[in-house]
Amino acid sequence: MKVKILSALSAAILLAVIFAGCGGNNAPASSQGVSREAGTRLGIKYARNFSIEYLDGGVKLVTDSGGNKLLLVPKGTSAPPGYGDAVLVETPITKAMYTTTTHVSYLGELGNDALYDSVAAVCTQEDYWTTPQVIERFKSGVTRYVQCSMTSVGNIEEVVKINPDFVFTGDNANISDVQLRNLLDELNIKHATLVEWEELEDVAELEWIKFFAAFFNLDEEADRIFETKLARLNELYEKAANVSSRPTVAYGLISRGTVNTLSKNSILARQIEKAGGIYLLKELEGSGSVRITKEEFLNKCRNADILIYRSLPQYTPDKAFLLETEPLIAEFKAFNNGEIYILDQGYYMNNAKVVERFVDMMSIFHPELFPGHKLSLYRKLPD
Repeated sequence: MKVKILSALSAAILLAVIFAGCGGNNAPASSQGVSREAGTRLGIKYARNFSIEYLDGGVKLVTDSGGNKLLLVPKGTSAPPGYGDAVLVETPITKAMYTTTTHVSYLGELGNDALYDSVAAVCTQEDYWTTPQVIERFKSGVTRYVQCSMTSVGNIEEVVKINPDFVFTGDNANISDVQLRNLLDELNIKHATLVEWEELEDVAELEWIKFFAAFFNLDEEADRIFETKLARLNELYEKAANVSSRPTVAYGLISRGTVNTLSKNSILARQIEKAGGIYLLKELEGSGSVRITKEEFLNKCRNADILIYRSLPQYTPDKAFLLETEPLIAEFKAFNNGEIYILDQGYYMNNAKVVERFVDMMSIFHPELFPGHKLSLYRKLPD
């Protein structure tokens, strides 16, 4: 949908709607701020794309992935002087818009279902969700869908009707996200830019739980959860380091004549190596996804023991369908040996489950280490 430029009169009406009161749900978390020594950080060990600094009285200074500063102040607490360049955000937030499913998944990692009451708007339709808490809130009317896409900012009028007190947006350079943030600025709706997918380590991706916790005053809980999950990951790393053999692994999605795959510094490429596999495209430069030709993909990966095909069940339901749409796949050893895996339907809704994703990957590469394990974020492509 094309976004129309608001006239001066329309903008005035919209602004009046926004400032017409807070409204919304009850706070899902305590309104009291955590108590820490002023000037310390949250203990960010690995994440590069956000930071948190604690001030007096439970106030926090958060810097998002776009370098924007947010002053998080517990409700009922006065904002300290000297932070006029930061956007003031009262915490806990109670009515937020999330433009990507991945960001909603971090709420589940905090272990408090009441946090889902804050999900006032999302950009993914109800039928695509697999998260029970979100589906339940769609049905009760707490959560609403706002039309959005990679190239369109979506229905800004609907955003105004919902009147979120905060919006979590994605890719710093994505056209629709940039346009959305510009419109939100015009309407005085507060927002943050998040690029957790640009982190270089899975533990850094996991640490983003602390970013979301800060908006709900659940910082101490997030610390404990992170440390527990970190300890589990370290156990798994050690277990994978001791395997006697390592399968070769390819990863990619054939689309429009090219292959979307992983650079050597992407989180998933590093996970493949840590999980006891040998990533066959680890010479590709970059820090995220990259595109290569189908011929290059075939030449380098035709003998891969395992192929993780980055598709969802509704787009690639079985091997026969994949072969019909991409005949090239017949030349891959992994296809003929029945070792092709795709993403589970709820993969992106559960992308914050870093530990579970790693266990799945290890069990695919080394099933002997996890007898009876049932995959949760990946699935083997059926015949």
